[in-house]
Amino acid sequence: MRIAIIIAALIATVVAQPLCVGKEYPLSVSTTVGQVQGTYYNGSRAFLGIPFAKPPVGSLRFAQPVPIEKSATTLDATRWPNSCFQASVTSTPGYTQSEDCLYLNVFTPPCRTFTPSPKLSVMVFIHGGRYWTGYSQQFPGDLLASERNTVVVTIQYRLNIFGFQSYDSNTNNGLRDQQLALKWVKDNIEAFGGDASSITIFGESAGGSSVLYHLLMPASYPYYNRAILQSTWQWIIPTLANSRADTVAWAAQSKIGCANVTTTGAPNYQAILACLRALPASKINPTTAEANFMLPMVDNSLITTLPLNSIKNGKYNKNADIAIGHNYDEGNFMAYSRLGFKTPDQTILNATYLSVVNRTLLVYLDQAAANFLLAQYEPLRNKLGNYYGAAQFFGDYYITCGSILAAKYFSDQKTPLFSYIYNYSSSNYPAVEYFLSASHGNELPYVFLQPIYTPYPFSIADDFMAERMSSVWSYFARFKFGFANYPTASYFGPNPYGVFDTVPYKKDFCNIWAKYYQLY
Repeated sequence: MRIAIIIAALIATVVAQPLCVGKEYPLSVSTTVGQVQGTYYNGSRAFLGIPFAKPPVGSLRFAQPVPIEKSATTLDATRWPNSCFQASVTSTPGYTQSEDCLYLNVFTPPCRTFTPSPKLSVMVFIHGGRYWTGYSQQFPGDLLASERNTVVVTIQYRLNIFGFQSYDSNTNNGLRDQQLALKWVKDNIEAFGGDASSITIFGESAGGSSVLYHLLMPASYPYYNRAILQSTWQWIIPTLANSRADTVAWAAQSKIGCANVTTTGAPNYQAILACLRALPASKINPTTAEANFMLPMVDNSLITTLPLNSIKNGKYNKNADIAIGHNYDEGNFMAYSRLGFKTPDQTILNATYLSVVNRTLLVYLDQAAANFLLAQYEPLRNKLGNYYGAAQFFGDYYITCGSILAAKYFSDQKTPLFSYIYNYSSSNYPAVEYFLSASHGNELPYVFLQPIYTPYPFSIADDFMAERMSSVWSYFARFKFGFANYPTASYFGPNPYGVFDTVPYKKDFCNIWAKYYQLY
């Protein structure tokens, strides 16, 4: 154990404390969108709010993203960009929603360092939020860049109805926004000291599934070399027809007033789009409860089938190095939020459990499927109780089982694969939410080396876990090692010093989900 600690500490020291050769990177950089002026940010060099597309406003609302022209004047890249329109987000200082939100941020070390290559590996982060929420200011890349000696890029993309309308052929625009941002990174990152031949895309939750879609979309293949899928969200997505039927009904609500139909009474999709385009963005900004079908869809264009089918059939980027993983208690927050924000210590009625789980399944499946799946989880519910029984269901359905099945299918295709499981609880995590410490999204502080969603001070053990995890992520981006080789998973478990800890990446119970993840 002592040897493992010393090795990890030496690794962390080498990566975290680069030796400056005395030449700072410039704060003004020439790019395809013009000269950009950056700033120093918490020990890093940062370029905040670089536009990569024209503002998607007016006639460009609901259209595919359009590259922005080169500016004749220097662009100020010293302030965080506006977030894209969304619902249910806690305000932070300077947080403003706008349709003009297609920006990215670049973080680098402040100076050149002694490295095997004069160019730095690049890590592009895609935020989560179920394609309904999220913005780049929530995920500062400053410490990951400066302490791991890498270039970190965080991007924004249109959300909910603005990014995922289904009325015409301009579907899945949120993914197209990401794709254009990735192209911008490929074309410009060497001007910031990055290596355009060493780009890793990584994301968590909806960001993890975004990374997955770029593995499945051939047009994205040239823009990255490696991919890290963290807690990949939602392995069943709507068809174009499903999304269209739901969003037609949403648009027809009296509060929106776009109930346009043809002379036969059928929906007039072009008229609905025109109606929505004419309204203020704030009026058509959906609530999270209204957005179940405003996310990536099988449109038979960008996405032709459910993701697990593509992986099983070998239709993905086989030249990319892939790592996939999830958190041990993925479903705990989902159970907490969907069961009325009750803790595991509070009473949850059987009727509440059954109603919530059944309603969740019926979003994309029929009642027969719901009945079958409810029956499969009944022994777990009887053993664990309603809260943790629901947590197991939500975690399996949305994330864990899809990830485990995908890993098997990647492996069946002879793709070299790496995997991890996160199951660490900080002693400083808020005690009232003890049950959420290894839940969905809570690995992110240890990748970004700072609190992300829930603020709490890092203990010495937390600092070590952050050194360990951020090193593994950056090593994978630079050298393609760090994670365990599948079917073994790196285990970021209760012992933060267990740098060689591993567990199997499997869960046989997940086989019950396979046919539902491959329905169409």
